[in-house]
Amino acid sequence: MSEVDRAFGARLRECRQSAGLSQQELAERSGLSVRAISDLERSRTRFPYQDSLGRLADALGLRDPARAEFITAAGRRLVNAEVIEDLAHAQQAQPVPDPGELGDDFWESGAELEAFLADLRATRTAWLR
Repeated sequence: MSEVDRAFGARLRECRQSAGLSQQELAERSGLSVRAISDLERSRTRFPYQDSLGRLADALGLRDPARAEFITAAGRRLVNAEVIEDLAHAQQAQPVPDPGELGDDFWESGAELEAFLADLRATRTAWLR
């Protein structure tokens, strides 16, 4: 387990305790389970979803710089839309005629891929507010 993994768990615990919340109270406010909170604090869960990070930040009442610092403490867990877009273009990503054969991670058209990337960029922007 890396220092980044431990640092995020410690940061979450510190924020929760500073807010005067128990794990149960934070779970109720965030919509996450007590076990999920506990696993994050003990660094048993290494890759929290972006949605979970946003819910926790909201439940902890974190705003602007404190929110950004909290989410940044999650380190490599955040998806960067520009990196995905650059990678797709660098790999000359092309739509496939029947994506069902390949799985759910493929798009039938360039428009679907662009819509996905636009959603990803919008989501990232919303998280950093």
